[in-house]
Amino acid sequence: MNTETRGTLSRRGNISQITNAFVEEVNAVFSSAMTRSIPPQANAFLIMVQKRRPQIEIATSIGRIASIDAANGFLYTGNPNDINSQVRYVVSNSTFSDPSGRPITLSSLRPSQRVRITHATTQTASIPPQTIAFHVQLL
Repeated sequence: MNTETRGTLSRRGNISQITNAFVEEVNAVFSSAMTRSIPPQANAFLIMVQKRRPQIEIATSIGRIASIDAANGFLYTGNPNDINSQVRYVVSNSTFSDPSGRPITLSSLRPSQRVRITHATTQTASIPPQTIAFHVQLL
């Protein structure tokens, strides 16, 4: 089973399959014979990708855990006494690994531990700023 949330591109012979996570806009040549369902369905003869979504830029940060909000899936890094120096990461339980790279859970982490976080470069304008963590490795 593929758990990649950003989509995939796969080839089988002369046929390419693109999941909708990669594509914003397509042109299609399809049959005029359609079902009467909502939405109607028809056979496609040709699908041409017109515009692809931009790739997510990824950054890596190293810091100390300030606090953990396991109930809401947040991990805070920075100075625990200064909210202006903190960053809030949105995490899931499949995001974590120990120093050897073996999977661990959010409950295995404690405040003041050093972590390496691979995350999106975009963040909210809130205090503390919030972004998505793709991977958190305990150091």
